Amino acid sequence: MLPLAWFVLLFQDRATEDYLSRVGHKVSRSAEVRFVNDADVRAAALPGDRVEVSTGLFARVQNEAELAGVIAHELAHRAEGTECIRFVHVVSAANAPHEAGKQDDRPNEAKADQTAIQALTKAGYNPMAMLEFFSKYRRAGTDLPQNYSAEDLLLEKLELEATDHPLKDVILNTPEFDRVHDSVK
Repeated sequence: MLPLAWFVLLFQDRATEDYLSRVGHKVSRSAEVRFVNDADVRAAALPGDRVEVSTGLFARVQNEAELAGVIAHELAHRAEGTECIRFVHVVSAANAPHEAGKQDDRPNEAKADQTAIQALTKAGYNPMAMLEFFSKYRRAGTDLPQNYSAEDLLLEKLELEATDHPLKDVILNTPEFDRVHDSVK
């Protein structure tokens, strides 16, 4: 579990809060999503299906499906009791950064991805967007753990493409995302 020290709520804007709630509720009816003012790429699932997304992460997502993917992935880790290594800048419960390479977290990441893909598909989002966001983030993150590999994401993308996931008429983006995204940049 993460300490709340770096979490500073950014918006008291009701329309923005409502938008985040709607995205979170599409992924999980019990999810409560909040922005935090932080330029780093951070996300965390906290007790009670609360997810906090940094403004730095939000500025990097390109569409609502990518945002929903991060939320779904974090909620999957919360449900499974595992730590997400994709956002390693986030501080662990012991107030120390995640130690890259200490253990092989790939199985936990893959399991969270599969759970998130199911949630995204059920919610009507394009699950490929989550994998594409993580892939872009992986290429840009020089300090990410080596056991979180681009090859793993590529394999997941190929597996998803080979399945019967209904990728027709899925949500990729909404005008509301664009409005909120522009206000956060």
